[in-house]
Amino acid sequence: MILLVSYDKLIEEDSKETGAEGMQHGGIPEKNAKTRDGDADFLRCIASFFVVMIHAASANTTAAIVFDAFARFSVPVFVLISGYYLLPRGDSPRRCFRRAGRLFGLMLAWSFLTYLYELSAGLRAFRIRELACYLFTEPVHLWYLCAAAALAFFTPALSVFFRAASRSEYRYALGLTFLLGSPVLILVRSGWAPTLAVFLERTKLPYLLGFLFLYLAGGYFARFGLPERQNRFAVYVAGLLGVGMTVSCTLLLSSVGEKNELLLSFFAPGVIVAGLAVFLLVKAGYTARYPTNASCPALRVLSDCTLGIYVLHPIMLDLFDRVTGLAPDSPYALLTVPLRTMVAFLLSFVIVFFLRRVPVFRRMV
Repeated sequence: MILLVSYDKLIEEDSKETGAEGMQHGGIPEKNAKTRDGDADFLRCIASFFVVMIHAASANTTAAIVFDAFARFSVPVFVLISGYYLLPRGDSPRRCFRRAGRLFGLMLAWSFLTYLYELSAGLRAFRIRELACYLFTEPVHLWYLCAAAALAFFTPALSVFFRAASRSEYRYALGLTFLLGSPVLILVRSGWAPTLAVFLERTKLPYLLGFLFLYLAGGYFARFGLPERQNRFAVYVAGLLGVGMTVSCTLLLSSVGEKNELLLSFFAPGVIVAGLAVFLLVKAGYTARYPTNASCPALRVLSDCTLGIYVLHPIMLDLFDRVTGLAPDSPYALLTVPLRTMVAFLLSFVIVFFLRRVPVFRRMV
């Protein structure tokens, strides 16, 4: 995830390439990477915890589905953070290409390490022909690094739009990307609109539009500020309704032993609106409580470990299940899902905390 990459790396790049300038072209205030924003650190910690919960709630029981649906806001939050901080930076194509390359490198490295773990745990047999396919397609949770790299490739062009677009033009882009990348896409994937599906196939519209909406929305808040209080409240209400819709409709659509993931997609309207609500709630609430928006040391340490937690936690979940004998589909999911989430999150944090002190491993976590 783009903003899972440590602030330290962004600070290092700024010091080498941009100096300490505080303004961008066109007079738009730059989100200075040298300043640690407490609300961003807090959002990263919250989002990373609930990403772990998504994988801890992988079973098809009712309680697991509720936890899974509730936690889905986490990924949209990460994309919003990315747009909020990266679009104002105005990075050159070279820097964005390097950032995308690092993300692909991380994906391949952790795919290989996970492959070694699965071999040692007896989860798969070694087959040289399958190795290349595994490195580019497994484990499943690393898909987001590919999506983040794709956004990084487009960031230079999107940064130009970020600077030049008027408020009405920006809102038009947000409306279009949300409409086509969320409700229309979900309708097509549901199979309930075959004619529309054929039409969209002919337009060749990419599936990335949902994330593009979130990325641009983060930039919108960075450029034009957060909505007024009454408008934020409307988003909070919509977010609650979105969570309720995601939970209830997923339960209705799922059959015994089979989870229907149509509305659990990170492109689903309820998930996107919930992510917007959490982002605005923390952004507005944190700065209201802490006007300087400072980040405390403990929060900074945990925030800096979120990338490592993200890539490592599935292994911790597997080890926890092996040691305790608790199956993911336990009938006591109401208790086991939060327990598995907390243990995997804390174990991953401790391991990553120490790995970050070792130069060889620091860049990987």
